[in-house]
Amino acid sequence: MAKLKVIDGPPKTIKVFAANETLRGALRHANGTRFRSKLDQGVDWPNDSFTTRRLAEGSVLTEASSGGAEAKPDPTKNVREQSAASKPKKKDDKQNKDDKPTNTTGATRPAA
Repeated sequence: MAKLKVIDGPPKTIKVFAANETLRGALRHANGTRFRSKLDQGVDWPNDSFTTRRLAEGSVLTEASSGGAEAKPDPTKNVREQSAASKPKKKDDKQNKDDKPTNTTGATRPAA
C-alpha cells in the first residue's frame, strides 16, 4: 500500500483554514471555493500551485489557529498588505548599506 501511495502522488485536496477573520471573508480559491462562516472551520482546497502560494505567504494555514492567537487586522491596509505583514521575515542576503560597494569580481573598490 505504501508503494501505491508514492505512485499515486500527493493528496488531491488539502484542508486549509483562514489565517484571520479578514482573510476568511475576502479570500477564496481560484476555483471559487470560499471559507466557511467560522474561522475554525476548514475547507478542502485542491493541492495546486494557488494553494501552495497561499500557504507560503501565510494567508491560509493547514491547521486551525489556537484560540486568540490571530493578529489584529490593520484597517489602514488591504488584505494583501496584511498578509505580507504577517508572514515571517527572511534574512536578506543582500549587501548592507554600510558595507563598501563591490565590483563584479567581489573585490572592494579603492577609495577615491
